[in-house]
Amino acid sequence: MTIKFKTLFACFIVLIILFNVGCITTNRTTISQTSTVVSSSTTTLPAITLPNDPAMQNIILTVGNNSITTGYFLERVLSNPNGDVASTLQLVISEIIINQEAESIGITPVTTQDIDTYLRNEAQGTNATITDAEYNQWFNEQLANTGLSATDYRQVAAYDIQRQRLTTILSADIPSSMQQYHVYGMYFNSYAAAVAAKADINSLADFNTIANTDGGQTNGGDLGWMPLAVLSVSLESAAKNLDVGTCSDPITYQSGSSLDGNLSTTYWLLWLSDESDSMTVTPSQLAALQGNSMDNWLNTKTQNINITLHDRNGTVVNANTGTFDEDTLGWLNNQVQLLRNELSN
Repeated sequence: MTIKFKTLFACFIVLIILFNVGCITTNRTTISQTSTVVSSSTTTLPAITLPNDPAMQNIILTVGNNSITTGYFLERVLSNPNGDVASTLQLVISEIIINQEAESIGITPVTTQDIDTYLRNEAQGTNATITDAEYNQWFNEQLANTGLSATDYRQVAAYDIQRQRLTTILSADIPSSMQQYHVYGMYFNSYAAAVAAKADINSLADFNTIANTDGGQTNGGDLGWMPLAVLSVSLESAAKNLDVGTCSDPITYQSGSSLDGNLSTTYWLLWLSDESDSMTVTPSQLAALQGNSMDNWLNTKTQNINITLHDRNGTVVNANTGTFDEDTLGWLNNQVQLLRNELSN
């Protein structure tokens, strides 16, 4: 099954629009190759209690030779800020792949001290200092909010550290200045609507008007200056072949995930109004470039890794669908809601 990672492009575009208007066990996850993860000495609250259901011990996901159980996966859904099955699957899959490849790509081993420092910095935030009592209170609040055990919470922190170190490695080739274009864009939910809109566009003024009236924009579709590499692969490829001062043909862009059957398709029109041979890469552009580098790296790795989903009974899902069956997806969502209710009580 092919998994496509798309982490930052949609967030980058949304931010622009808003601004302008190794080893995984079958029961838990542990990093054996890159760290020694131990429980914190802090007195902690108990983890969430999973239902006494044999299905919790069934395998829900296999990546290469590593698998995780349904119970652990549900805990991770609850601790995921997005709180949904699809984004949690992508997150967990990426964590496993990064951990598997850590040694070969040069990610330094994550130590217990690294985890302690990372978590303490997270707790401290922008404050000048943090006391042990304040840290212990923060740590317990995280466990209460996520339902994870102290060991699992520290393990997730270890994965985050690995991801940060991989980002640093992949970012080494991103220059501080790049060729950039002033990009305008709009999208439609149907190909026919995008074709009809393009037929009425003969100038940037036309593009701006249609973007506001039919393309759901309020600023003429102005996305600002950017390196084309911040765009998704499909949009970047089309933009590279687009002459400045012309409107693109409709470009198919997919978002969401096929993992839970919620893959959506939109059809974009782009216009490049100006170009510059060299402009400084902004922090938001750098974040998007780093995200795309990570996505490209992960997508390359998945070509040689067998990723398998299982149903609630532990049976392998039809590899041709690449999604959970409706029964399993509905059951997972129901379990998430039940556990979320438990956390809130």
